[in-house]
Amino acid sequence: MSIQKNSTRATRRSTITWMLTASSTIPFLNADTSPEEFSASDPKLNTPRKDLWDRTLNKSQFPLVATLADIILPSSDGKPSASDLHIPDFIDEWISAPYALQQKDRLIILAGLKWIKKESRKRFKKGFTKLSEIHQAAICIDISNPITAKPIYESAAAFFLLFRKLTFGAYFTTEVGKKEIGETPLSTLELPAPREPAVPRKRTRVEKREPSERPNQDQKPNQKRKPNQDRKPNQERKPNFKPRAQRSNTGRK
Repeated sequence: MSIQKNSTRATRRSTITWMLTASSTIPFLNADTSPEEFSASDPKLNTPRKDLWDRTLNKSQFPLVATLADIILPSSDGKPSASDLHIPDFIDEWISAPYALQQKDRLIILAGLKWIKKESRKRFKKGFTKLSEIHQAAICIDISNPITAKPIYESAAAFFLLFRKLTFGAYFTTEVGKKEIGETPLSTLELPAPREPAVPRKRTRVEKREPSERPNQDQKPNQKRKPNQDRKPNQERKPNFKPRAQRSNTGRK
């Protein structure tokens, strides 16, 4: 579904319509929900904003959701990332909706975000959004698959599974996602198999240097070196004269 931008976030009208569409078309999002459940508290999108429900995520939670969503759906091969597609707005609207399923998911998502924050500071003494990509991947790898996750990460893995469902459910109902799945009916879609987040490769020392700091490969072979360039710091300098006792007897007597 196309989303209209309003500053840095999607409009409420577009996002709620998007959320309701995904709820009724993506199987792994509405497996436990009957169609009648969505009619009791449907928002009136043609009325003033005061009739809409309040959004859940605060200023510290929303960037965390955006970071996690971009780890699951990063920008690659010219395709936009999850945050480029306003998927964090979708997740915020989903867990804010007054329906039974969404309220149940709300508890899982908020508890999971709290765990991510705590685990990040426990391991690396920083908030998750401030971590390097390597450290972010290290946490996500431990909870990426609920089947293989250690018992200590059972609840966190359940959170990450739900987060992946919301991320992919939102993605497959965007114009970009629809192009990717082609003619596959939305009603037959399955959640993609879990995979570990990609761990960025560590750069070598040469790669970390700025271009101006790298060795000059155009240096001529006979170019003069700087004084004492090859001398070790503690190496004793050899005298450039002969001791008095070894001098020849020639000369003044």
